[in-house]
Amino acid sequence: EVFEEYYTAGKVRAIGVSNFLKHHLEPLVKDAKVKPMVNQLEISPYLTQTECVEFCQQNNILVQAWSPLGSGVTGVLTDPLIKSLSEKYKKNVG
Repeated sequence: EVFEEYYTAGKVRAIGVSNFLKHHLEPLVKDAKVKPMVNQLEISPYLTQTECVEFCQQNNILVQAWSPLGSGVTGVLTDPLIKSLSEKYKKNVG
């Protein structure tokens, strides 16, 4: 509610959330006077968050990816295919 007041008063230009999944966003979209404009999510080739991204798109909430190469847990940087391509093209995996 405080963020909505700040937004309405022109003190902030946008309201954003971070790591909100569909079940977190549904009550906000339903009940908030001003719904979030941005949701920062961890998105990588191994963590696509498809359900949440689709929900955000349907509700005009911009998705901003953080950790597009994975947070270290997903294994993108140690994937054998990625490693072989990095060697082939003489680039690091990142």
